Amino acid sequence: MKSKVGIARMTGIALVLMGLLAGVVMSGRFGEALAGDEMTVRKLISVEGEGNIEKGAAVIWTLIMLLDFLVALGIIKIFEKSVIGKASAILRWTYTGFLITCIIILLTMRGPEAFYHFEKWWTLGLIVFGFHLITLGMSMPKSGWANMAFRWLLVIAGIGYVIVDAGVNLFPEYEHIVSEIENVFVIPMVVGELGLAVYWIIAPKRFISSL
Repeated sequence: MKSKVGIARMTGIALVLMGLLAGVVMSGRFGEALAGDEMTVRKLISVEGEGNIEKGAAVIWTLIMLLDFLVALGIIKIFEKSVIGKASAILRWTYTGFLITCIIILLTMRGPEAFYHFEKWWTLGLIVFGFHLITLGMSMPKSGWANMAFRWLLVIAGIGYVIVDAGVNLFPEYEHIVSEIENVFVIPMVVGELGLAVYWIIAPKRFISSL
């Protein structure tokens, strides 16, 4: 039990670090380029220099990918007696594979093409990530209000990721509708995993004892 307590805490820390890194990269020039049109991307490149945005983002996404791998490893150890828990970890490792593809794109492509292909592969990966959250939520213990709260938050967040990112890829012409759907799921999508990370950092012993 003692080792699992440490694993839960370290997994929580990794999740928080990953969230901070994602916030940094998405709030900078990379985030602007990813959300902008071709003209916006070309203007940003003219200011920052060709390839600099992509290379800088690739470094941060590599750190995120490594943390993702460690989080999946932590999950498979925490839920070692749960088939669904193991499936959740495997799904997260699969998502990590998509991130590796995204990093390769940033290192090998330049200009608007790089951001287009990054977004395409990332959003496909986020569909897998959504199923990861659903199975992670289903793996949570059914005892205790905190466990039940995160159980439902993670499942709802996962459903949100699947619907939104499948919509982005399958129905790009209905982007405004997909955006409205995302607003419905935004709180669970933001709070679910980050809240679980804080829970595992603050009260890992309580969580592990409830398994």
